[in-house]
Amino acid sequence: MQGVQVIFQSFYNAHNKIQKIDLNELAVAQLRTRAADNQFWISGSNSSEEYSGFPSSIIRPDGTLRQATRHKTEIIVEDLSLSQLGWMYDNRET
Repeated sequence: MQGVQVIFQSFYNAHNKIQKIDLNELAVAQLRTRAADNQFWISGSNSSEEYSGFPSSIIRPDGTLRQATRHKTEIIVEDLSLSQLGWMYDNRET
């Protein structure tokens, strides 16, 4: 994915009968890992309906994230500035 800076990943994970499943944590872990591995931003939107497995999130290229409040309608705003990121490894080929 050469040259990609932002991925928009849309989910609809709402009205689940089972409120706590491992897939909820796995989905967020996958988003964080992919953002850090590929050094791009991910906008992961999800429903605010009950029960949603995880809230909408913005994941930074360093793997850190900002999340909306689960089950509450919100908008997340994030500055896509690389100057405020934490540690990132250099995975470019030499």
